Amino acid sequence: MGKSALLNILPETSTLRSQSPFSDPMSWPPEKESDPPRALRSLSQIVSGGLCHRCGSCVGICPTGVLALDDQEFPFVKNLSACTDCDLCVKVCPGDEFDYQGIFEAKFGKT
Repeated sequence: MGKSALLNILPETSTLRSQSPFSDPMSWPPEKESDPPRALRSLSQIVSGGLCHRCGSCVGICPTGVLALDDQEFPFVKNLSACTDCDLCVKVCPGDEFDYQGIFEAKFGKT
């Protein structure tokens, strides 16, 4: 199991409006019960964007044990129903080099 394990829970939501420059288009609260929480969608973008340092901080800070590390030390969702969308997993992530401005411009054009 690799970094794609976290991505397997994410449905395509291209018709929804983005609420932040670093995440897929989304809505909150979820429109469908099957939609993953916003924090997990943001974390998925960090992992799929190659910004995951595999430090395990997101796993360690999760108060409900939603995340675990796979054999390659990438986070994956082990208990989706326990997620409270507290966003601690995203806030603690050391993916500092994430280019917020570049992502914003790619999604919405130059400002």
